[in-house]
Amino acid sequence: MLPAAAALSCAVLAPLAHAQDGPPPGWVGPAPGWSGGVLMGAAAVPEYEGSRHTRVQPVLGGEVYWRPGVGPNAASVAFGSRGLVWTPWQTTAGTASLGLSVDPGRVDDDERKLTPAGLRPGSADLRGMGEVKMTALVSASGSVALGPVSLTGALRQAVSSHRGTLMEAGLALPWQLHRHAKLTITPGVTWADRRHTQAYFGVTPQQSAASGYARFDAGSGLKSQQLVFDFDMAFSRAWHLQALLRVHRLTGDAADSPITQRTRQTSGLLALRYEFQL
Repeated sequence: MLPAAAALSCAVLAPLAHAQDGPPPGWVGPAPGWSGGVLMGAAAVPEYEGSRHTRVQPVLGGEVYWRPGVGPNAASVAFGSRGLVWTPWQTTAGTASLGLSVDPGRVDDDERKLTPAGLRPGSADLRGMGEVKMTALVSASGSVALGPVSLTGALRQAVSSHRGTLMEAGLALPWQLHRHAKLTITPGVTWADRRHTQAYFGVTPQQSAASGYARFDAGSGLKSQQLVFDFDMAFSRAWHLQALLRVHRLTGDAADSPITQRTRQTSGLLALRYEFQL
């Protein structure tokens, strides 16, 4: 489970607009050659998934793309805030990608260390619950165009630590407000297997004795529903303003867990993005 700030940063960086000279007509994805972007701003996120407390923190991210200029269907490679992502298929009909990233886990105190995926989630409210250790994540994701909207999906598997699995699905609804401003609204859902849900929302007998929370066995099922509003406005070919609002509601065992203080949570990000092409 990526922290909300990192997830917001990934959502912002994923659709990097094309750099100064622009891609050929009909091109989908990064422009040919080397390109990328840098994101600078601030995010407001829950201390951990299910927390009633919110923290504000700076966000600094970036991503570099490489794509051979051999046609609009050419594969691309990206490295940065989303980890390492290979996209072998990207057309107007849809996209498909494979990725390697980091799940920062969670701590049970207020000393959240910086990781490649951002500050680790956690709170002193979880004292006695112990640490959910960091792990690498492998993922497969894609989208399918359905007229003006896109059906999106992702499968994420933890390599070590809890070894949990997440499946995500959403529907991206773009709205062109102005020639240089676009709002994308994406409702979505997330399903989690028992290993993931137990690691983040379950309470073992040992954890119960150490923390005071009641014992709780968490199972697989629909973990959350979310609605994302992503606004992008271009000041020039290189500079963009990004504003993102994510409304998130925990469901099932994630909502029923004794460590869940609030099932409805809101995250936000406001940032400037600079894009370049080499």
